[in-house]
Amino acid sequence: MSRGWKAPGWQLSDECYEILLEHGYWLADQVYNRPRRPVGLRVYELTSSNRIHGHLGHLGGHNPNELEFLWQGLLSLTDEKFGFVKDFVK
Repeated sequence: MSRGWKAPGWQLSDECYEILLEHGYWLADQVYNRPRRPVGLRVYELTSSNRIHGHLGHLGGHNPNELEFLWQGLLSLTDEKFGFVKDFVK
């Protein structure tokens, strides 16, 4: 079984990184946290323009990553390969 984690607001402590590694989790993370991650922690890093970062709701206000605003662009990607994050984890 593949277990993953994405921290709320992309905020997590160094201790959390260590716990995820110890328990075999992969992590969805931002590039700016790269230096903090322990060696060996599998990561899905949102650095590539072909990776979509979306939200299901507005999170209390306007959010440009809300899927309502991304939907038409997603539907136009007919030649792209889609999959679950767990299938793309390094």
